[in-house]
Amino acid sequence: MVADSIASILLRAPEQADPHLGGGPKWLYGPSANARAMVWTAIGIASVALDSDTETSLPVLRRHALQTGSTIDDLAADLVRGRLTVRDLGR
Repeated sequence: MVADSIASILLRAPEQADPHLGGGPKWLYGPSANARAMVWTAIGIASVALDSDTETSLPVLRRHALQTGSTIDDLAADLVRGRLTVRDLGR
């Protein structure tokens, strides 16, 4: 499989690993990956609180971000850090 080959190449790239961060490719610890992880965490929080799946929760987050002039990354950070609640998102 192509995906398996690509994953294998990325995961065994020691020259790209940062030993201070526990290994793995450097891009895994970059700002984009961290922001995306925050979004996925926020989707999970919303899914549990709204008793829905991720396909339903992501549009709720996107709508609120658009309505408030925020980015999905900033909204996710606010939700994960407790500055915003799922109740604040509406439905």
